[in-house]
Amino acid sequence: MLIDLNSEAPHVGVKIGEKVYQIYANDKTEGLIDQVIGHYFEQADKLEQLRSKLENSENGETKITEKDITNFSDDIISSLRLKLTTLFDGLLGETGVGKKLWESKHGSTELLMTDLKTIQDALKNEKFAYEKRRQQMLKDKYPVRSLKPRQNARK
Repeated sequence: MLIDLNSEAPHVGVKIGEKVYQIYANDKTEGLIDQVIGHYFEQADKLEQLRSKLENSENGETKITEKDITNFSDDIISSLRLKLTTLFDGLLGETGVGKKLWESKHGSTELLMTDLKTIQDALKNEKFAYEKRRQQMLKDKYPVRSLKPRQNARK
């Protein structure tokens, strides 16, 4: 009995400019993506704080200005951009590539998030196909015979 473990891990190729980067479906990739998800929760907490400040402002307890809201919005966008560009640097294994990608998207953080979703979907599909190939390999190596229905010997 021989099980070949030399097959490559599921991965996708990502082309930026003329260079192709390999992103593997592994613990490192999942950890980097989890950091971005954690960042979303942090931003949701900040949004809740702003909401409570706005409610207090309506009640006359505190005063909030348009500049406060603008600063809050700018802070969320810039921190998300920094998190995403750092994520792409880590995913692609090259410092500065995340910022170049963001610049190539004309400074759109939303398009970076769309690219991340595309990569996640491609990795998920690749992992599914990889598992299917492994299952088929095991079926080919160790076929299970179809059982024929037993005829009732007692009649």
